[in-house]
Amino acid sequence: MLAADAAQIFMRDVNHLKAAGLWPDVEEDERIFLQVGIEQISAQQRIDAGWQAESIACLLWALKAIPELPPYDQEASPELVNALPANSIKDLIKQAHLRPQEEIKRQRNIAELWHWRARTRRLQEEGHSFQLPSAYTIEQVIELAASKGAENGDLPQPSGSDFPAKGKPYRDLSPEEFASLTSIAQERHKALNWLCGFSPSGLWADTPTDT
Repeated sequence: MLAADAAQIFMRDVNHLKAAGLWPDVEEDERIFLQVGIEQISAQQRIDAGWQAESIACLLWALKAIPELPPYDQEASPELVNALPANSIKDLIKQAHLRPQEEIKRQRNIAELWHWRARTRRLQEEGHSFQLPSAYTIEQVIELAASKGAENGDLPQPSGSDFPAKGKPYRDLSPEEFASLTSIAQERHKALNWLCGFSPSGLWADTPTDT
């Protein structure tokens, strides 16, 4: 029953996209995901699809459908999709208005900052050696970034000379919390990079998330 229900939902979405003339813009991996049966979708594909709530939240925010993004230590709820008016796709396209470019760019910079913190911790755990000016340690660079981010209004006030996350310094996140925050930052970074035109081809799949 679950497989049949999912197939109907996917087919409905495909038909909506075709009716709006958007099917040619759907990327190949997205088409495959929507057209295969749910039994053929791997567990990893389901997980990856679930994390798209972060990207959707960014797009809804950019279109002014929601007033702000959830904090970067809080997962976006899939129910945010309900913030989109229940109009036809064609009507939604006509009514779409983006936030000012500078506002989107600033949010992109915030996403990159959180993604940088995630990658920095990962590199630290892997024993990576950082190429830094002789006067600095990576801990001092993190402290400076946390302080400057708070000063600019891009981050909450630091916690223990670090980014504040889950009520504690970022470095003290459990492995499970760290994995969650990494995915949040990565997906939002990708969405906002795409919005800012960072994809060399214009395709979502080609959007870089360098930090």
